[in-house]
Amino acid sequence: MELYQLKTFITVLEEGSISRAARRLSTTPSSVSMHIKALETEFDVQLFVRTNQGVDVTDKGRILALQARQTLQSATVFAQQAQELRQQHVGTIRL
Repeated sequence: MELYQLKTFITVLEEGSISRAARRLSTTPSSVSMHIKALETEFDVQLFVRTNQGVDVTDKGRILALQARQTLQSATVFAQQAQELRQQHVGTIRL
């Protein structure tokens, strides 16, 4: 599982469409489909049901979406903290 796959999952969920998610993510629909398929295969769980109108999230997908959002938020906090630490001098000075 990669963070970009979780971001794709949440974007498809919010957009209700693979093609709209692809536009929002500045990628192709086939790339979005591959990200979703990779998650579904890795965890053996169907996240969406494909329809003529787009996609509908499954009950399992809805449950996992909460954890995906929390994971993406944690990754954002991690990146922000790393950025702050990069700008600080941390360590022990001995004289």
